[in-house]
Amino acid sequence: MRIAVVNLTGGGLSGGYRKYLQNILPLMAKDARVTGLKVFLPPGNDALILGSTVAVHSIPSFNPLRKVSWLKSEIAKWQPDVVFIPTARGFECGGIPVITMVRNMEPLVVPFNGNPTRERIINIGRIVIARSACRRAERVIAVSNYVKNYLVEKWNINEHRIGVVYHGIDYDPHLSGNSERAAASIESSPFLFTAGSIRPARGLEDIIRALAILNTKQPMQLAIGGNADPGMEPYFIRLKKMAAISGITERIYWLGKLNDSEMAWCYSHCDAFIMTSRVEACPNIALEAMSHGCVNIASKNPPLPEFFGASALYYPPKDSTTLAKQIQAALSMGEAERAAMSSAAKDRASRFSWEICAQKTVDELRKALQ
Repeated sequence: MRIAVVNLTGGGLSGGYRKYLQNILPLMAKDARVTGLKVFLPPGNDALILGSTVAVHSIPSFNPLRKVSWLKSEIAKWQPDVVFIPTARGFECGGIPVITMVRNMEPLVVPFNGNPTRERIINIGRIVIARSACRRAERVIAVSNYVKNYLVEKWNINEHRIGVVYHGIDYDPHLSGNSERAAASIESSPFLFTAGSIRPARGLEDIIRALAILNTKQPMQLAIGGNADPGMEPYFIRLKKMAAISGITERIYWLGKLNDSEMAWCYSHCDAFIMTSRVEACPNIALEAMSHGCVNIASKNPPLPEFFGASALYYPPKDSTTLAKQIQAALSMGEAERAAMSSAAKDRASRFSWEICAQKTVDELRKALQ
């Protein structure tokens, strides 16, 4: 089977999407069922997949219409069996089956949710484009059962045209981590950890309010990894004002974007990892936290329970009082109970791998030919 992977984006690749491509494409290329794999990427990403047999081609910086025309011409020359669009964008090429993937639920489920006007308008466009792409595609890959159910119930996509393929985990057991970006005071104090892009859909106000009412013998610190996305600075400012009003500014450490080693250190040393997201598709950070054996606390928003299972404590979203109680429950655990939760998290994480993801992705592409 010859596969063309076409990455239609607004011009760049997010960090999570880059990791997805770097992990899955070499594994797909090694699959015995794949006889050819060509990948089309936005300009400047030629070195995304080094040391592999994957053929990478840059999409010229044309206007959208000319860009699509160029892609159709290049694909028609090669004549792949299937075209895979991992970004929920519509594409047609001379009757060649097209498979698309839905991996971002935020603009579909919470398009407004405190976002600035520009982001709201963009999200409306994303909804229209994604819905059209799913309806026109031969098959759709959903990255969780939550995504699949949404497509079936909200967009009336035939469930038999949808396959669920979970992402894998970026976890290196030999990466011990370092604390270069963690403030020195955190190293000697108990701390909670959360990470991800700082934007309204993260729901970080939950944990800030919970920290303000948390009653512990020793003041609890909060380490937050991640930067504010472009245009989300007003939300970031609101969070800082909330912390100042609550008198906990000095207990919160905004660490910015952390590299893999720094993330590993925070996962390994935090007293609990907390995920407050309002919506996710396949939460890669949740998978990483479980793989490091964190004691996890998460909102009940789907699909977090689908991934954490019984390896996390839960609270209703926006209910900071219950979140504070769950944090105290986690901090009050004895050594044996914490070890059991850590073991459960690692066991849960072992079910997700890039090898399985690549195999099932190829499975879904083959179904489009049947």
